[in-house]
Amino acid sequence: MVAGFVLNIVWARKRGAGASLRPSASLGTSSHRPLGINLATGVTMRNRRHPLVHVTIVAAKAETLDGLQGYLSLAGLDAHGTRHLSELGRRPCSAVIFFPDEFSSTTVLRELVRLRRDHPTVLPLLVTAEPQRYSGIPETAGKALRPVVIPKPAWGWTILDAIQRRVSP
Repeated sequence: MVAGFVLNIVWARKRGAGASLRPSASLGTSSHRPLGINLATGVTMRNRRHPLVHVTIVAAKAETLDGLQGYLSLAGLDAHGTRHLSELGRRPCSAVIFFPDEFSSTTVLRELVRLRRDHPTVLPLLVTAEPQRYSGIPETAGKALRPVVIPKPAWGWTILDAIQRRVSP
């Protein structure tokens, strides 16, 4: 239907006439149907068959937080962001995505050890330009999940794929 409107506008402008907002008969649309879109009100679009995966994003840059949070939310994850490493563990989550290059490496390692000790089932993901720096992260006691290190540049779908492969809701 939209294509019909676009075609009529383009064709009418080429002829020098005003644009028509009538559907094109060539697209097989009925002329006696009212124009417009009927929306279902009060209906949520989220798939309720699968519980949400809760994710925390830790980054100092607002554009990193906003962009990744928006992408992961559109992909169906419950994504929340913070600029403070000290806020880890305050909100229950399945995965934490760190951008460690934006923080002191000593602080990142300390918080990573604390996260793995206090919340061993949370998957840590490190998105960094220096993956070798985090390749030798020591094992923790118990069954803490081993961090996933993703080299930069990393795209949203790469991060999403790593979460989906390792975390079950």
